[in-house]
Order: sequence, then C-alpha cells, then structure tokens
Amino acid sequence: MSLDFFNSFLVLELPPLIVLGMYLYFEYQKCLIQLELQKTELKLKLLEINLKYKGNDNGTGALEKNLLDDFDPNGQKLDKEGSMNV
Repeated sequence: MSLDFFNSFLVLELPPLIVLGMYLYFEYQKCLIQLELQKTELKLKLLEINLKYKGNDNGTGALEKNLLDDFDPNGQKLDKEGSMNV
C-alpha cells in the first residue's frame, strides 16, 4: 500500500479502517477495469484470427464457426460479427 494514499486521507482525520476499506475498494475497481481490458484484447485477437482465416474453408463457414465456439467467456458466445449474445 502506498503511504501517499493514507497520508492524503489523514488530513481528513478519517479512521484507519475506513481508509483501508476505501483503498481496497479502489484496488478492486482497478482490477475489474484491467480484467475488462484483457477481455477486450482477447476479443480483438479472436477477430484478427477470424479475419486472417476467413475464406479458407471453401465457403462452408466451418473454420469461422470453430474459432467462435472456442471463445466462451462467462458462458457467452460471440456471433459472427464479434458481439456478445445475451
């Protein structure tokens, strides 16, 4: 934990447990944002792979379908355009 974080709240004279709780909440939010960023990067990589191999399956769509089936975050599937089905 950075001391700057705690020192900035000592001026407000908040109890240490509240400051610790706030710090943990901010760290949790930061981790959620990083996770969303990683998921987006994975979706982009999948779409790049789809674009790279699209058309190399003799028009059956089998290769594209297989690549999309492999990507299954939280039990959701990507459709052919790369958006999440709800």
